[in-house]
Amino acid sequence: MLLLFAATAIAGTSFYTVSPCRLIDTRDSNGPFGGPALAGGATRVVAMAGRCGISTVAVAVSANVTVVGPTADGHLTIYPTGSPLPLASTINYRAGQVRANNALIATGAGGAMSVFGGQSSGTVHFVVDVNGYFDSAGNGQPVVNAGPDQTTSPGGTLALSGTASDDGLPSSTLTISWSQVSGPGTVVFGTPNSLATTATFGGAGVYVVRLTANDSQVSSSDDVSIGVAASTGDTVRLLEQSTFGPTNALIAHVQSIGPAAWIDEQLAAPISSYPTLPLQPSTVPPTCDATCVRDNYSMYPLQLRFFTNAVYGTDQLRQRVTFALHELLVISGRDINQPSWMAPYLQILDRNALGNYRQLLYEITLNPGMGRYLDMVTSTRTNPNENYAREVLQLFSVGLDRLNPDGTPQLDSNDDPIPTYDQTVVTGFAKVFTGWSYAAQPSPGIVNYIDPMVLNATKHDAGAKQVLNGVVLPAGQTGDQDLNAALDNIFNHPNVGPFVSGHLIRSLVTSNPSPAYVSRVASVFNNNGAGARGDLAAVVRALLLDPEARGDVKTDAKYGHLREPALFVNNVLRAFNPRSANGATTSDGYLSPQTSSMDQDIFRPPTVFSYYPADFLAPGTIDVLGPEFGIYSATTALKRANFVNTVVFSTIPVGANAPTGTSIDLSGLLALAGDPSALVDELNRILMHGSMSTAMHDSVVAAVNAVASSNPLLRARQALYLVATSSQYQVQR
Repeated sequence: MLLLFAATAIAGTSFYTVSPCRLIDTRDSNGPFGGPALAGGATRVVAMAGRCGISTVAVAVSANVTVVGPTADGHLTIYPTGSPLPLASTINYRAGQVRANNALIATGAGGAMSVFGGQSSGTVHFVVDVNGYFDSAGNGQPVVNAGPDQTTSPGGTLALSGTASDDGLPSSTLTISWSQVSGPGTVVFGTPNSLATTATFGGAGVYVVRLTANDSQVSSSDDVSIGVAASTGDTVRLLEQSTFGPTNALIAHVQSIGPAAWIDEQLAAPISSYPTLPLQPSTVPPTCDATCVRDNYSMYPLQLRFFTNAVYGTDQLRQRVTFALHELLVISGRDINQPSWMAPYLQILDRNALGNYRQLLYEITLNPGMGRYLDMVTSTRTNPNENYAREVLQLFSVGLDRLNPDGTPQLDSNDDPIPTYDQTVVTGFAKVFTGWSYAAQPSPGIVNYIDPMVLNATKHDAGAKQVLNGVVLPAGQTGDQDLNAALDNIFNHPNVGPFVSGHLIRSLVTSNPSPAYVSRVASVFNNNGAGARGDLAAVVRALLLDPEARGDVKTDAKYGHLREPALFVNNVLRAFNPRSANGATTSDGYLSPQTSSMDQDIFRPPTVFSYYPADFLAPGTIDVLGPEFGIYSATTALKRANFVNTVVFSTIPVGANAPTGTSIDLSGLLALAGDPSALVDELNRILMHGSMSTAMHDSVVAAVNAVASSNPLLRARQALYLVATSSQYQVQR
């Protein structure tokens, strides 16, 4: 109870007397004390704070409460305003009585008390005379100052120096503590119970730390903000991993807010996505000219959008993950040759790239482009097709071999990999995927590639089906029930976490992640910290912030990956403000011929295994994965150099398929051309996150020095060409 019948001590407060003072007398209708009588069942709010000498921070008032002239039996209940009406009364009375009692009245909202008339009818007068109050003014709160906001460089130790003072009550001893309120990493304090301490911060970003002083009864605190700048090298590496290429603006932005905050921004960024295009007849009409064929029967409009999104899109992280998922959940424009057929597939990847993998599996399974590419649209109970069943298992989810949580294969007693499934399981899944085909045609002769596939129940195999891990789907289920049960069976298989996490790590960070790295990220796939499985946003955040991804220098010879053509082309362009050929507007995005010449024809991978083999070994090694080297040859190496030569020394010109063309802006390099070493340092910074070897640096500087200082443009071009065509740049480390 907050209301007592005697003035007793309240812990942590002091009692202060006041001259006897009448707070209220309801008999005084025209005077200062506040009538009229209180009606039965009614409540009166009486202000206390600031009246009769009562402190504005009083927590309770000591008073004498008198009941006068009640017209019926009843009681008064006096309680803090804003609190529920207590069950216990303060004073009980009979009709006509004058009754008094001492009470300790706790203050409520606004420093007020509420008085409830507990009688069935009639009225009652009451009088409240105050004699003192309780508050904590006698033991004031400590005065604390954590110091000014600060900034620091990554990896350093920051000195913190706070102050705290007190009134000496209840004793002269203050307990001091520093603590972390927020921030992207962990703060470690040198002496957390001292006013002067040191702090180290577990990553770049903005942290809030708190200094608290406690006198054993009351405490106070003060917060200070610490900005930990990201190093330039690690910032550029992060942007290489999570975008289609660093830009100076992005580098500055990430350094100002830190990697974690930038990733969170990207997770919330609006989707660039792909347009829904009008469906066309399956056969090219005779009236369709070359432009019509290009726009409606080739990947041209989607390739333009891909490069436009990559070069200019603000949702860079989503676009990188979308492309990585396209290389996992493959369909190809070589077979799905209308852009209007391919676009819904790309929209699914974009929409779910940072969503949940279970939802992505569901939508991609019912995508008509995928249905045609892997023959699910023709699979029936009398003629089941195994193509989608095989690829959804082998390539999209669990892989051929059972995996440990760290992605390494499980081995039997003969040290041979243990298969994840057998032919019986493939057959079972093939039966699951029977009966699904195109939705209704929007018009005669136009196949519906936009809406998800629909079920024809008569063509679905309703028998029992063997799926993964010995699970048998019972006979008699509907096609929807079979589909969802089968996808749940796949999604919850223990291989999926390391399988999908490993693919994303290899696509974004390094082709040869350590088992521990895969395990850490797979654990986030299995549980995002809130009990959810398959949260791709959490997975991507974890893999990018993992210690194996972050840092200025990587000494492991296996670290990194060859920049595949899509990355190589976009990385070079984005670093130098890409624009139209005449510099007046933006690039048109007609860059697919550049990557196609390097054996990566965007959205037209040659097989369901994507653009290059996932298990391809780097040349000259026996155990170093280098998938992108699968399309790297003497011919494509020359094409890479030709691309750099074109954009550095010329432009990609306006043409029939390129309405504005493409060029880059070398003004930033021109400003440094008088100092070859500074010029190469700048290229090392923005293109290679400071990883250029000393020998390469000196070699490029010598080559630039060989160009007359009177020709700064040629110096800038020479330096950029040599760096962008170098082997050290080709392999992103």
